Amino acid sequence: MRAIASIAPRLGIPGDEVSGILETLAVCLECVGIERQGVPSRIDIIVASLNQTIHEVSLWACQQLNDELRALGQIVSESAALTSSIAAVIIPNVLELTSDIFNFLQRWIHNRRPIMELAMRPEWLLDGWEQICLLWRTAGDHASHAVVIAEMAHLLPVIPREVFDWIEPGIEREKLISRHRVVPLNTDWRTGAQVFELVARNEHLRSLGLSFGT
Repeated sequence: MRAIASIAPRLGIPGDEVSGILETLAVCLECVGIERQGVPSRIDIIVASLNQTIHEVSLWACQQLNDELRALGQIVSESAALTSSIAAVIIPNVLELTSDIFNFLQRWIHNRRPIMELAMRPEWLLDGWEQICLLWRTAGDHASHAVVIAEMAHLLPVIPREVFDWIEPGIEREKLISRHRVVPLNTDWRTGAQVFELVARNEHLRSLGLSFGT
């Protein structure tokens, strides 16, 4: 409260308004966190899981004698690697906002919309990847990985052209016209599991949630 009382006059707004802004920012930054917060955020955990999956799927794909399985593994690992590369650019941009709280609050008061859009980018980019990574993790052996890789390829999120505006030219932009969703789940790749079994499995994956990073 002392900090709020001291900063409010400098911002030119009442203390209770500063409190309200801070509460809104806490919600806005809940997933990505703030600079130097000391504990991993939800986004940090998903990115770590994504990078682990990239490594494991890439290695698995290289070991496949079946061309179809190898291609699926490469599609998943390449798409994940592109997503990770983009995340490595946009997450620091969000965290940098919080390095100077007073300046951050001034910018928020002046025009909050671009800040909200910037803060939402990491979560939007990584949406869907947690389930994909969990699918890989919960497939315990080679046979299970051979089955689940097709579903992972089917679930790959689309990266639209808006991402071009977020990144520097250093990342190969044309590769962002991804190969996502080009591999459908057809009968040759199905496990034979009944629909209710898959629903139960997916519900179990959702229940794991952040435990993936523990």
